[in-house]
Amino acid sequence: MEPFYAARAEADSPGFYSEATSLLADAHSELARLEARVIAQRRRIAGLSYALTPLHKVPVELLVDIFLRVVDSVDDIRAAIVLSAVCAYWREMALQTPRIWTKGLKIDAVAASDETVAVFTKLLHRSAPHPVDIELHHKDGGTLRKDILGVVAKISPRWGRFTASFDFFRSVRPLHDSGSGEGSDSAPIDGGWESVSLALPSLTYICVQCETLSNPIVLSAPRLTEADIAVHKYINLRDFLPWSQLTSLVLLNENTRGFCAILDRCTALTSLRLDVVAWRTTRLPQFAGRVTLPCLRLLEVSPVHRSSDEYTFEPFFEHYTCPALEDLQLAMEIEYNTNVEADFVAFLRRSPVLQRLRIHHCDMGPDILGDILRNIPAVTTLELYYSRDCVTEAFFEALTYHPQEQAATTPAQAPLMPRLHTLILEGTCGQYTVEALQGMIRSRWWVDDSEARDSPVARLKHVNVEYSVSLFGEDEHFEELEKKLRKEGLDVSISYG
Repeated sequence: MEPFYAARAEADSPGFYSEATSLLADAHSELARLEARVIAQRRRIAGLSYALTPLHKVPVELLVDIFLRVVDSVDDIRAAIVLSAVCAYWREMALQTPRIWTKGLKIDAVAASDETVAVFTKLLHRSAPHPVDIELHHKDGGTLRKDILGVVAKISPRWGRFTASFDFFRSVRPLHDSGSGEGSDSAPIDGGWESVSLALPSLTYICVQCETLSNPIVLSAPRLTEADIAVHKYINLRDFLPWSQLTSLVLLNENTRGFCAILDRCTALTSLRLDVVAWRTTRLPQFAGRVTLPCLRLLEVSPVHRSSDEYTFEPFFEHYTCPALEDLQLAMEIEYNTNVEADFVAFLRRSPVLQRLRIHHCDMGPDILGDILRNIPAVTTLELYYSRDCVTEAFFEALTYHPQEQAATTPAQAPLMPRLHTLILEGTCGQYTVEALQGMIRSRWWVDDSEARDSPVARLKHVNVEYSVSLFGEDEHFEELEKKLRKEGLDVSISYG
């Protein structure tokens, strides 16, 4: 008889109810034993199956190293989750390796569900005691979740790379020493930060927004080398970070006040990107003296305008010297082109090893552009974008190498930009002839690369010139020149725009 109906039939026998509790307990015990055997057999099957694969011969240490390399290459916590889901053995290895759970922990600090917060918290615990990379983000609007802010603040000594798309330091305040730090049951609450020095011994990178703070906070981070700071209102950030040890800095500042006082202390920088408000020509700053940034190799400057008033960024170039600078990009706003003048030219003169110069949307006449060419002898790549009316016949003539004429001068005149091999001109709307362009290219291009050994100018590698169709129309001579040079092997593009 089927067991269910057999049990029901026994219910009619005398004394059944007195024995039912014991019988039920025995049945549950037997079921538990069977389930345990099933689990054991499944683990045995998994182990035997894994043993039949070549991968089982890989030592545990090497397998863990592979896991870490995968996670590091992806920089996303989902990589660790996928690895741990392959099989029971891999999951065991993953759970025993906290470093696997330290990369790419991201969460929406407003819209995350309770389940997501629970998983995020569990992953933070799995990564202990190693430094962990955290990214907090949210869309505009909504209330920040206190539980997320709390759990992140508690592990601040373990922040490795920390990113927040909002002002984290204004959203929470530290607890008393007795209640702060990982393992505390207390949680930060809303309100401004107290004036405090916050120890972040593992922090190497920080990306945060900064609003107005009533009391400054000082981050003590001995390993910090990279920072991305957005300042939306004037705030005294002089002691916010250990500026002197930074090697890479991105600074967005919507107010001209204070950012030079910060940069003056950043003497170890090798990379700097500035999106800052330019100065009104009627309110120029007064600096005490010139400051040298001795290690800076990459500089990207994007001055911002607040209105249609006349603005300038010349005081910046007058104030700083960057003798090791190799790559400079100056990108003005599209709506408000800004002049570059003598101080920018002098800055270039003080940057003797500059190799790449990119200029976007700058107002400068042919004379200023000529001065620029005469002061960048080491530049190999010159890129001009939408800097109108500065490229003329004189530009190409200045770059045309005339070996006989220059050799006849006493002393022999060195050619301008002798190392130039890449030239990009887009949206410059210059007035020049195809003969001027061809003459410059021909003086710096030859089919046989072996001739370069005897030439004082570098052989061109890439030329991209966009001429104005409104001035020339669709000139077939430009097209013919492009075809001829391409056939000879030069990477060249001559188009109209």
